[in-house]
Amino acid sequence: MVSIKHATKKRMFRARTKRSTIASKVTAEYTDYRRKLDTLSENLKTLDKQIRATRGAWGTIAKHQKDYASNLNSALPEPGMVRDHAGEIETAMNEVHRLINEADGPDAPHREILASLDAYQKALADIHSEYPAVETATTEVLRYQRKVDKLEKKGDKKREPLARNLEKLKVAREHSTTTINDTVAKMR
Repeated sequence: MVSIKHATKKRMFRARTKRSTIASKVTAEYTDYRRKLDTLSENLKTLDKQIRATRGAWGTIAKHQKDYASNLNSALPEPGMVRDHAGEIETAMNEVHRLINEADGPDAPHREILASLDAYQKALADIHSEYPAVETATTEVLRYQRKVDKLEKKGDKKREPLARNLEKLKVAREHSTTTINDTVAKMR
């Protein structure tokens, strides 16, 4: 069981270690995939917002055009070509508005696209939830490497702690490698 003192040391080391240092110690493949997936995630969020806003935008345009034609039709006192044309536009915009509302059913193509985007974003969020484990594993390697370097400088008088920390470093490296490889496999 990890003591409170040991847990505090781990937290303090992690807090003092810059994210850029941690990121530089992770594999290039992981870093490249992470950058690409983060960019993809942001792009998908933007696309999602645009798709969700499109129906409302078309509805607003159709309503505005219908209202304009209706107002123009009402404002003209005498029948004529302009008033007839305004009436035609009003009728056409009513039809467009109706079609927009009909196209928003559960089987609408944009609903299928949004469902696919939601599933993709969930998969990206699941991968994103793996990032802290990679950072923690990498931080542990850095922490034990630092301890081993300090103990090696002290020479023979710290032989037992050095051996113990070399073993911990080996375990931390194995854990870090496994964590990174598992995460990269999910990123692919």
